[in-house]
Amino acid sequence: DDSTAGGRFNGKPAVNVTVYKTASQDAIRISRLVRAYVAGKAHRPFEWTWQDRLVAIFGKTSEARRVYDQAWREPYPPNLHIMTHSNLARFIEGRLELLERNGLWGLFLVFTSLMLFLNWRVAFWVMMGLVVAVAGTIILMKTWGLTLNLISMFGLIVVLGLIVDDGIVVAENTFARIEAGDDPTTAAIEGCAQVAWPVLIAVATTIAAFLPLLFIEGQIGDFMGVLPVVVSFALAVSLVEALYLLPSHLAQSLRPLARTAPPPGGKMRWWLRRLRSAETHVLMDPIRRGYQALLRTCVTYRYVTVAAIVACMLIVLGLTPLGGGHLKFVFIQKMDSETVMADLTMPVGTPIERTEQTMARIEQAALSIPEVRTVWTIFGAQLDADEMGIYPTFRSHLAQAVIELAPVEQRDRSSDQIIAELRRKTADLVGIDALTFRAMHGGPAGREIEAEISGPRIADILAVAGALKQKLNTYRGVYDIADDYERGAREVQLELLDSARPLGIDTRYLATELRGAFYGLEARTIQRSRDDVEIRVRYPEHRRRNLYELEQMRIVLPDGRVVPLSELARIREAINTSAIRRVDQRRAVTVYADVDQSEGNANEIIADLRAFIEDQQLAHPGIRVRFTGNRRETLKALGSLKRDFLIAVALIYCMLAGLFRSYLQPLVVLTAVPFGLIGAVLGHLLMGYPLTILSAIGLVALTGIVVNDALILVDFINKQRAAGVPLIEAVIAGGVRRLRPIMLTSLTTVLGLAPLMAEQSFQARFLIPMAISISFGLAFATVLTLLLVPASYLILEDLITLARRLWHGPQPEPAPATPL
Repeated sequence: DDSTAGGRFNGKPAVNVTVYKTASQDAIRISRLVRAYVAGKAHRPFEWTWQDRLVAIFGKTSEARRVYDQAWREPYPPNLHIMTHSNLARFIEGRLELLERNGLWGLFLVFTSLMLFLNWRVAFWVMMGLVVAVAGTIILMKTWGLTLNLISMFGLIVVLGLIVDDGIVVAENTFARIEAGDDPTTAAIEGCAQVAWPVLIAVATTIAAFLPLLFIEGQIGDFMGVLPVVVSFALAVSLVEALYLLPSHLAQSLRPLARTAPPPGGKMRWWLRRLRSAETHVLMDPIRRGYQALLRTCVTYRYVTVAAIVACMLIVLGLTPLGGGHLKFVFIQKMDSETVMADLTMPVGTPIERTEQTMARIEQAALSIPEVRTVWTIFGAQLDADEMGIYPTFRSHLAQAVIELAPVEQRDRSSDQIIAELRRKTADLVGIDALTFRAMHGGPAGREIEAEISGPRIADILAVAGALKQKLNTYRGVYDIADDYERGAREVQLELLDSARPLGIDTRYLATELRGAFYGLEARTIQRSRDDVEIRVRYPEHRRRNLYELEQMRIVLPDGRVVPLSELARIREAINTSAIRRVDQRRAVTVYADVDQSEGNANEIIADLRAFIEDQQLAHPGIRVRFTGNRRETLKALGSLKRDFLIAVALIYCMLAGLFRSYLQPLVVLTAVPFGLIGAVLGHLLMGYPLTILSAIGLVALTGIVVNDALILVDFINKQRAAGVPLIEAVIAGGVRRLRPIMLTSLTTVLGLAPLMAEQSFQARFLIPMAISISFGLAFATVLTLLLVPASYLILEDLITLARRLWHGPQPEPAPATPL
């Protein structure tokens, strides 16, 4: 057997077994059984879980315990050791814990905020609507064939605060009517009917903002495709619950205002009365008075208000990559990881022994780092990071190490810092083509810099690739610079002489003789147990190692004579072609590099390389350089996001135009959309995160969320005006009346995402930029909604009045208005 692949585990010879599951099996269950089997074989203590203990209480033995006991009775010999590594099921367990932890904290914070502003019965039934909506969403996901994964769980966390918004609007309006003196039944019916259409349109606009995310192009689109589906399911279920179930619950549980005064004897009732009094007189009344005074000033000086807000937006835009670039943009921010891959590429043709020796140096360097738990090394092959355990090729010049680190919570240094130390410890390795380190992350990510160089001549391609690698080496923070061109190995080529053909020798005959001598010919097959064993005849090993053995080889002619090979063929040495890669029918080589995001920015480096690449293309006619990898994925995603944003805005505008029966008033509501960018940018700066593609996705989703409060505010102002209230007083009354529900809906959404923004789990942190865009953008847009929308409403009325005067001419002066 000439197979050259081998492996080690923590520096000792080892055999690796990879366990997979089928599509219908549970990954967590399989992981538990494998770990129980390994612990039993190694005579290590059994790892009890709450499921095992629950089964033991009823006098039964769990499946994992049975596997453990069976393996315990059949241990391995003392000189053999068995361990587990690369348990990918722990990611699923971590995601379930993430959903549970963030969900419970989100529920607690949302319920607490509702208790501060509403009656406790109202808060309870709104929270029950949240539970119903989540349960209904899971049922729809099961019906639709969706699974619980990191993105679908993130979708459920995102909607924790959103799915109570419609319930808050209905419940708050019902509670306000009870405070005004209506009985609960009338308040529930009339309160729900009064806001039914605005609530329906508000939910529809949110769905309209999320649904276009289904059409994001590239890897990020495939990765995030389930998010808008989950959010749409949850919002649809919550809408049904808010319009049909919630009013009946409120009508049955709430009491008329005259009967809500508790008797003096009950301590609980006394505390509830004090809490409600404090909420009214200490919290809401001062907020209402302060907001009313500020709003009156803003609508009086409405043009100054709008100009000031526009100026703030322009200043914030100056911080983004569109302006001064103080806030950087990266495709996906690199987060801490628990697994590091080291890929070693030696020159083609390197003996396996030398590859193994070089890999041993890397292995020793890794094991000397305190944070490293295990090192699994393979030589003679490399694994695909997405298909752990599958060997695509066996080649003697390839090797790889899978380095597992301690959990993020148990170490002080990040995976990037550990990789930097690995680079320092292996910097003196010589005779290698490439050594790259990469961390396995929980989201879609590729190489930061990847340039595809194509052209008609390989010499020009290699010249440009070499110059580009030298140029990349001058940038700070750029590491692991390499290309995918494999220099061919030395080979012996034989050319048949013309004098050999009269002897009955042709190329096929000669090749068969050489193959039989060095690879072997099958002489016989024997049966051994259930296997067929082939017997091959070939030269002994010492005669297959040296080139002169080929030169001295004798060839048996068809007539039985034996002649030297040198009389039949011309022997010469050459360099073979290891692999030929083409793109669009042109020879191509890809240069790639990684960037430490704390020291450099890939987008800025690529922008700076433009002039250099143009010079190289002029110097080498026919050469074409295209940036692929993360750069191409970024352009794809951002291009489709621009389209999706326009689609979302168009859908929202059509819905608002139907609700208001106006083509101009929807523009007032949409004025709050671009100003959500202010909060998103400031949020990223405060949290210390760069802008990512998920931040941009969050901004598109924010479009539908921001308009919810504004459309209900404008709808209420229209109803006030229809009732005969003067324009300015209608605007101020609408703002004050909608203050509490607007604050509540925004607060619950932000608090629902707050636990995720504080999350330290490495597999979920790349989602945090999207949560920052939504929560901070919504928080800032809420303030603007309460000030900008009333001012914009009056400015629109001013423009309409001016247009009428220009069209119809001067009109009689109206009666003096009540001074502000």
